[in-house]
Amino acid sequence: MIETLGGALLIACMRICDVTIGTFRTIMVVQSRKYQAAIAGFFEVLIWIFAMRYIVQHMDNLYNLLGYAIGFSL
Repeated sequence: MIETLGGALLIACMRICDVTIGTFRTIMVVQSRKYQAAIAGFFEVLIWIFAMRYIVQHMDNLYNLLGYAIGFSL
């Protein structure tokens, strides 16, 4: 049970970081800071890929899917 909730919490934290970096990347693009935006985009996608990999490996766990949605909304 702890591993189940821990995985969902980990996914939620990864999504919070991913969406936050995406927001900063958008701000950097608007400010014409393309190199910083590219670096931010790299880390944004890297975090997203790790989150999706964990979800796909544990697709039978509903809590992981809920963690993904909660992380995005937070």
